[in-house]
Amino acid sequence: YSQTLGGILLSFDRIHIVSQIASIVDDIPWIEICIEVDFLVLTFASKQFIDGVITKLTPTSIDLLVFNTFNAHIDVSSLVKNKKISFHSPFKIGQKLVFEINEYLPFSSNKMGQIIGSLPIQANVGVFDENEKFVSMLELSSPNKTPASSNG
Repeated sequence: YSQTLGGILLSFDRIHIVSQIASIVDDIPWIEICIEVDFLVLTFASKQFIDGVITKLTPTSIDLLVFNTFNAHIDVSSLVKNKKISFHSPFKIGQKLVFEINEYLPFSSNKMGQIIGSLPIQANVGVFDENEKFVSMLELSSPNKTPASSNG
C-alpha cells in the first residue's frame, strides 16, 4: 500500500525522464532524477460494491477473500438481530458474496490490509447459490422467502 498513491500499486508504464540533470545528495547512494510515469493503482472506496468468497462464518460475522488476496469482514449481527436474515439460511463457505465496502484499512507494519463491509438490503447485494444464480439481499430478507425457494 502506498499512502502517496492512495492505494496498492499494481503496475507502472511509460516512464519518461523529464529533466536533463540528475543529482546526488551527500552520502545517499541514489541518484535523483525527475520522471513522469503512469501507475495502475487499486483502491477500495466506501460505497463501492465488490464480491468475495466466503472463508469463515460465525453467528455475528462473515469473513471473505477478495481477489484471492485481500481479507474482508462483514458484521451481520444487526441483520440477524433485526431478523432481516436468518443466519444459517443463505450463506455457505466457498460461496461468492457481493457486498458494499464501508472502509478499507490499509497495510500497516504488522497487519494485512482489510476491507470492512456490510450487506445493505438492496437488489445489487447478495449471494450466488449453488447454481450460480444471484440471490439478492432483498429476496433473502423477504418474509415469505425460504432458503429452499431461493435455490431455484
